[in-house]
Amino acid sequence: MNWLSASPFNDLLTSLTGPKNHSKAVFAYGFRPFFWLIPWVLTVNVFLWVAFWTGWWPVSFPSSPLNWHIYELLFGITSGMMAAFIMTAVPEFFEGTPPVNGRTLFGLVALWLAGRLAFWGIDVIGVYGVAIIHLAFLPSVLWLVGKPIFTDPLKRQWGLALAYGLIVFCQALFFAAEAEWVPLSSFAVLQASVGAFMILVLVAVRRIATQSINEWFEQEHIDARFLARPPAYNLAVFSLAVATLTELLFPGNSAQAWLNLAVMAALFNTLNDFFRTDTFILKFPTVWPIMILLTLFGAGYGLMGWDALQENVQISAHFRHFLTMGALGLAYFIVLMVVSHIHTGRPLTRLGWLKMGVVLITAATLIRGLVIPAFPEMQNGLYVLAGLLWTGAFIGYWWRYHTWLTHPRADGLPG
Repeated sequence: MNWLSASPFNDLLTSLTGPKNHSKAVFAYGFRPFFWLIPWVLTVNVFLWVAFWTGWWPVSFPSSPLNWHIYELLFGITSGMMAAFIMTAVPEFFEGTPPVNGRTLFGLVALWLAGRLAFWGIDVIGVYGVAIIHLAFLPSVLWLVGKPIFTDPLKRQWGLALAYGLIVFCQALFFAAEAEWVPLSSFAVLQASVGAFMILVLVAVRRIATQSINEWFEQEHIDARFLARPPAYNLAVFSLAVATLTELLFPGNSAQAWLNLAVMAALFNTLNDFFRTDTFILKFPTVWPIMILLTLFGAGYGLMGWDALQENVQISAHFRHFLTMGALGLAYFIVLMVVSHIHTGRPLTRLGWLKMGVVLITAATLIRGLVIPAFPEMQNGLYVLAGLLWTGAFIGYWWRYHTWLTHPRADGLPG
């Protein structure tokens, strides 16, 4: 007998996920369990890092703890968001595609959580053990959802799949650098990985803006269509790719400042889409958060470009938080909010926490990226304040929406 189908293991799976053909609501769609868990995993990570840096939680990392701090906040948390996003998006993009749910989804969640535990047990299982668990996750997700993407004759979502593949490549390259298999520093790989994540943010933002604004048009019975123009985003992606590769392969190159400024210009150019429609859309609740995201995104590259042009200023590491805490953090948050409304059968209204969360994340970003380098003597308290504001946005989301994630859709549809 197959041990997976034998009791008591089968009974345990059934109690957690529901019968095979009728999953419990929390395992009915890809976003539900991840969105329920991510705010708490984020918060626990922040507090564990505070405990580590203050000496309360001793962990023997194989190399610079700063590298591993960046790695886990980039690849660890974001991989859960990426999985939730693509598993929710593919059935939406390709009608008739069954969602990943039930026991398969439970297995992916368990693998992701195992990766988070493995990270903090790195001094026990070693870097190779962590690498095996971490590198298994996103390829497993792509294996489950990739067929309709790659067999689509119009290649409509190839950009999304390629962006995911780029993230997996960067993750593998980080471990290869840690193992000294490649002549690159792991820190340089992490810097390049930030660029790769920014490309993913652009790819996702274009789709989120188009879908959420058109969803609002339908709700309000407005005869209009919104399109985030591909040429503007393609130019921004190209600029990002060139700037990222230059930083990785030619560190300290004199052209880096101008490439960063070019990225800024390309990102600000994408804002024009929100003024090109006949309908005034700035009042729509998801438009200005996306505009703030793109503004912080562009400002980060602009400030890094400015920093590279100064002889006596070297604070680009602070400015890079405009990308990570700002653009990536807002991308997390907007996806959480929009998907939690649309895919639980609720209209895109009553988005009060979206406003508050955007304010909290933006304030945390400005404190981390601008205030701390301006007032270094106050940095300890400011670090704590920025962390509390940033995580507060996600804990507030969980408090407001966790019951939506564990109950069936309000409109009675599956999902």
